[in-house]
Amino acid sequence: MTTTSVRAATQPARILASLLLGAAMLAGCDSALFDDPIRQAVRATLKDPDSARFGAVVQGEGYACIRYNARNGFGGYAGESWAALRMEVNGWRVLDGDVPTCDQGSLRQLAARDKAQAEKNKAAAAEVAEGQIKAVFVARGLLPRDALYLHQLPPGPCRDRAYWVRATAALALEAKDAATREAVTRRFDQELLELTTFPCP
Repeated sequence: MTTTSVRAATQPARILASLLLGAAMLAGCDSALFDDPIRQAVRATLKDPDSARFGAVVQGEGYACIRYNARNGFGGYAGESWAALRMEVNGWRVLDGDVPTCDQGSLRQLAARDKAQAEKNKAAAAEVAEGQIKAVFVARGLLPRDALYLHQLPPGPCRDRAYWVRATAALALEAKDAATREAVTRRFDQELLELTTFPCP
């Protein structure tokens, strides 16, 4: 085989190697052009998004953390931090406050904390909804002002209707997305208004 033919045979391999090297270099680039959704979410919170340098990512079920560094308002790099993110309906959202470290255990703690807070918020909202229902019947003279429970209403259609409206409030609290929650909340408001004139024996 001649020198010319050897060069011709190896030329495609050299081109392929150059392309692979270029792709590898670009994969490590911190340019926004190569961002994944997690990096995009973190960049959106920074004073100087183009200065961001990203490191390791840890991802769990519905949560993630990423190490990053970026210029602050004075133009200097502030030092490495971890950002914690949660997957929501519209994509990844950066949670308030950095986390000191990030591993699968930390992500499980975040998930447990959020779940506990959600249950607490749900219980508080349910209590408010029941209070609104009780207030209707207090105003109508069907419940004493110090009534604690809806089952203190006399048995019959009015108490059944009160339970129905309370169930609608529960559906709003269980809604998985904002549009459904808003629609069911409007239904609850309408049913609450109808309670003011609902016929009670």
